Amino acid sequence: MKFSLSELAGSFGDFGTIIPLILAVALVSDVDPRYILLFFGIWFILTGLYYRLPIPLEPMKAVAVIVIAGGITSGEIAAAGLVLGVVFLVLGYGRFFAVIERWVPESVVRGIQLGLALLLFRASAGFIIKDPLFFGIGVAIIVLFIVLVKYRSIPDLSSLCVIGAGFIGGILISGIPPSA
Repeated sequence: MKFSLSELAGSFGDFGTIIPLILAVALVSDVDPRYILLFFGIWFILTGLYYRLPIPLEPMKAVAVIVIAGGITSGEIAAAGLVLGVVFLVLGYGRFFAVIERWVPESVVRGIQLGLALLLFRASAGFIIKDPLFFGIGVAIIVLFIVLVKYRSIPDLSSLCVIGAGFIGGILISGIPPSA
Protein backbone atom coordinates (compact mmCIF):
# COMPACT_ATOMS: atom_id res chain seq x y z
CA MET A 1 0.00 0.00 0.00
CA LYS A 2 1.40 3.38 -0.96
CA PHE A 3 0.44 6.81 0.27
CA SER A 4 0.74 9.76 -2.11
CA LEU A 5 -0.80 13.14 -2.77
CA SER A 6 -3.36 11.43 -5.01
CA GLU A 7 -4.34 9.11 -2.14
CA LEU A 8 -4.76 12.12 0.14
CA ALA A 9 -6.94 13.88 -2.42
CA GLY A 10 -8.98 10.70 -2.90
CA SER A 11 -9.55 10.41 0.82
CA PHE A 12 -11.11 13.87 0.77
CA GLY A 13 -13.27 13.03 -2.22
CA ASP A 14 -16.01 11.53 -0.09
CA PHE A 15 -16.05 14.62 2.13
CA GLY A 16 -17.33 16.52 -0.89
CA THR A 17 -20.59 14.66 -0.47
CA ILE A 18 -20.63 13.73 3.21
CA ILE A 19 -20.02 17.18 4.75
CA PRO A 20 -22.55 19.06 2.56
CA LEU A 21 -25.11 16.32 3.19
CA ILE A 22 -24.55 16.47 6.94
CA LEU A 23 -24.86 20.26 6.95
CA ALA A 24 -27.97 20.14 4.77
CA VAL A 25 -29.57 17.51 7.02
CA ALA A 26 -28.83 19.72 10.02
CA LEU A 27 -30.41 22.70 8.25
CA VAL A 28 -33.65 20.98 7.23
CA SER A 29 -34.19 18.79 10.30
CA ASP A 30 -33.88 18.92 14.06
CA VAL A 31 -30.77 16.72 14.11
CA ASP A 32 -27.65 18.09 15.80
CA PRO A 33 -24.72 17.82 13.32
CA ARG A 34 -22.35 16.89 16.17
CA TYR A 35 -24.19 13.59 16.63
CA ILE A 36 -24.17 12.91 12.90
CA LEU A 37 -20.42 13.52 12.72
CA LEU A 38 -19.83 11.44 15.85
CA PHE A 39 -21.62 8.39 14.49
CA PHE A 40 -20.16 8.79 10.99
CA GLY A 41 -16.72 8.87 12.63
CA ILE A 42 -17.43 5.82 14.76
CA TRP A 43 -18.73 3.95 11.72
CA PHE A 44 -15.67 4.89 9.63
CA ILE A 45 -13.33 3.68 12.38
CA LEU A 46 -15.17 0.41 13.01
CA THR A 47 -15.51 -0.51 9.34
CA GLY A 48 -11.91 0.49 8.66
CA LEU A 49 -10.68 -1.71 11.52
CA TYR A 50 -12.88 -4.65 10.56
CA TYR A 51 -12.23 -4.63 6.80
CA ARG A 52 -8.73 -3.11 7.01
CA LEU A 53 -9.73 -0.46 4.46
CA PRO A 54 -12.05 2.54 4.37
CA ILE A 55 -15.69 1.89 3.55
CA PRO A 56 -17.95 4.61 2.09
CA LEU A 57 -21.32 5.18 3.74
CA GLU A 58 -23.48 5.12 0.62
CA PRO A 59 -26.73 3.95 2.30
CA MET A 60 -26.58 6.80 4.83
CA LYS A 61 -25.94 9.23 1.98
CA ALA A 62 -29.20 8.01 0.46
CA VAL A 63 -30.96 8.62 3.77
CA ALA A 64 -29.43 12.12 3.89
CA VAL A 65 -30.75 12.89 0.41
CA ILE A 66 -34.22 11.75 1.44
CA VAL A 67 -34.04 13.90 4.59
CA ILE A 68 -33.05 16.94 2.56
CA ALA A 69 -35.69 16.37 -0.10
CA GLY A 70 -38.49 15.20 2.16
CA GLY A 71 -37.84 16.58 5.62
CA ILE A 72 -38.15 13.59 7.96
CA THR A 73 -37.70 13.79 11.73
CA SER A 74 -34.62 12.87 13.76
CA GLY A 75 -36.42 9.79 15.10
CA GLU A 76 -37.14 8.61 11.56
CA ILE A 77 -33.51 9.25 10.61
CA ALA A 78 -32.28 7.20 13.58
CA ALA A 79 -34.73 4.41 12.74
CA ALA A 80 -33.55 4.40 9.12
CA GLY A 81 -29.94 4.09 10.27
CA LEU A 82 -30.75 1.24 12.63
CA VAL A 83 -32.86 -0.60 10.06
CA LEU A 84 -30.16 -0.19 7.40
CA GLY A 85 -27.54 -1.44 9.85
CA VAL A 86 -29.54 -4.55 10.72
CA VAL A 87 -30.45 -5.24 7.08
CA PHE A 88 -26.83 -5.00 5.88
CA LEU A 89 -25.58 -7.01 8.84
CA VAL A 90 -28.02 -9.83 8.04
CA LEU A 91 -27.42 -9.63 4.29
CA GLY A 92 -23.66 -9.61 4.79
CA TYR A 93 -23.60 -12.98 6.56
CA GLY A 94 -24.89 -15.08 3.72
CA ARG A 95 -25.19 -15.30 0.00
CA PHE A 96 -28.07 -12.82 0.03
CA PHE A 97 -26.22 -10.21 -2.02
CA ALA A 98 -25.47 -12.75 -4.76
CA VAL A 99 -29.17 -13.66 -4.92
CA ILE A 100 -30.24 -10.03 -4.90
CA GLU A 101 -27.71 -9.21 -7.60
CA ARG A 102 -29.08 -12.03 -9.74
CA TRP A 103 -32.73 -10.91 -9.37
CA VAL A 104 -32.45 -7.12 -9.32
CA PRO A 105 -31.31 -5.74 -12.67
CA GLU A 106 -28.56 -3.14 -12.70
CA SER A 107 -30.97 -0.75 -14.42
CA VAL A 108 -33.11 -0.70 -11.25
CA VAL A 109 -30.08 0.19 -9.12
CA ARG A 110 -29.06 2.90 -11.58
CA GLY A 111 -32.63 4.23 -11.62
CA ILE A 112 -32.66 4.55 -7.83
CA GLN A 113 -29.28 6.30 -7.95
CA LEU A 114 -30.56 8.68 -10.63
CA GLY A 115 -33.72 9.41 -8.64
CA LEU A 116 -31.70 10.22 -5.51
CA ALA A 117 -29.33 12.38 -7.56
CA LEU A 118 -32.26 14.32 -9.02
CA LEU A 119 -33.77 14.82 -5.56
CA LEU A 120 -30.43 16.11 -4.28
CA PHE A 121 -30.02 18.38 -7.31
CA ARG A 122 -33.49 19.84 -6.79
CA ALA A 123 -32.75 20.49 -3.11
CA SER A 124 -29.32 21.98 -3.85
CA ALA A 125 -30.52 24.28 -6.64
CA GLY A 126 -31.56 26.86 -4.03
CA PHE A 127 -28.05 26.91 -2.58
CA ILE A 128 -26.54 27.33 -6.06
CA ILE A 129 -28.83 30.25 -6.87
CA LYS A 130 -27.98 31.96 -3.55
CA ASP A 131 -24.21 31.74 -4.18
CA PRO A 132 -23.40 31.22 -7.87
CA LEU A 133 -19.84 32.54 -7.45
CA PHE A 134 -18.70 29.67 -5.20
CA PHE A 135 -20.57 27.19 -7.38
CA GLY A 136 -18.77 28.56 -10.45
CA ILE A 137 -15.39 28.44 -8.70
CA GLY A 138 -15.95 24.81 -7.68
CA VAL A 139 -17.02 23.78 -11.19
CA ALA A 140 -14.04 25.65 -12.70
CA ILE A 141 -11.60 23.84 -10.38
CA ILE A 142 -13.09 20.45 -11.27
CA VAL A 143 -13.03 21.16 -15.02
CA LEU A 144 -9.45 22.47 -14.77
CA PHE A 145 -8.31 19.24 -13.12
CA ILE A 146 -10.19 17.08 -15.63
CA VAL A 147 -8.19 18.82 -18.37
CA LEU A 148 -4.90 18.67 -16.43
CA VAL A 149 -5.30 14.98 -15.63
CA LYS A 150 -6.11 14.14 -19.23
CA TYR A 151 -3.44 16.22 -20.98
CA ARG A 152 -0.67 16.75 -18.41
CA SER A 153 -0.75 13.58 -16.28
CA ILE A 154 -1.18 15.67 -13.15
CA PRO A 155 -2.89 13.86 -10.24
CA ASP A 156 -6.51 14.82 -9.61
CA LEU A 157 -6.32 17.12 -6.62
CA SER A 158 -9.64 18.83 -7.35
CA SER A 159 -11.25 17.68 -4.10
CA LEU A 160 -8.43 19.24 -2.04
CA CYS A 161 -8.64 22.47 -4.05
CA VAL A 162 -12.44 22.74 -3.81
CA ILE A 163 -12.35 22.10 -0.05
CA GLY A 164 -9.49 24.60 0.30
CA ALA A 165 -11.36 27.23 -1.73
CA GLY A 166 -14.48 26.73 0.38
CA PHE A 167 -12.46 26.93 3.58
CA ILE A 168 -10.65 30.12 2.50
CA GLY A 169 -13.90 31.64 1.18
CA GLY A 170 -15.67 30.89 4.44
CA ILE A 171 -12.92 32.56 6.46
CA LEU A 172 -12.85 35.58 4.14
CA ILE A 173 -16.62 36.00 4.33
CA SER A 174 -17.31 35.08 7.97
CA GLY A 175 -13.94 35.28 9.66
CA ILE A 176 -12.27 32.61 11.75
CA PRO A 177 -14.90 30.77 13.80
CA PRO A 178 -14.51 30.71 17.59
CA SER A 179 -12.96 27.56 19.04
CA ALA A 180 -16.10 26.69 21.01
